[in-house]
Amino acid sequence: MKCNGMQFIRAVPRELTPADSDQRAMALPMGLVYQYEVQRSRYASQPLPVDARKALGLLEVYVCRKCGFVEWYCSDPERIPIGPVYMTEDVDYESDTPYR
Repeated sequence: MKCNGMQFIRAVPRELTPADSDQRAMALPMGLVYQYEVQRSRYASQPLPVDARKALGLLEVYVCRKCGFVEWYCSDPERIPIGPVYMTEDVDYESDTPYR
């Protein structure tokens, strides 16, 4: 896009999760959001810790071999949940919205 180069490196960026007491640290594909579960009790609902193995909106990057420009893409955008708990929202530039 920047230099009209036509050779790229495709990579799946990973993040290193902290080690649990029972297992070693893991390198897992990066995602935009993570599934979570809510622990229900009589008193309150508390979100459980995020599980890095439950990533949604998996990311991949393309690096231009000529200039090094990097573009990020999401390989499964249809799986990204929308809502405040995920800190996501739909933005539609084709309709009459304040984002226009």
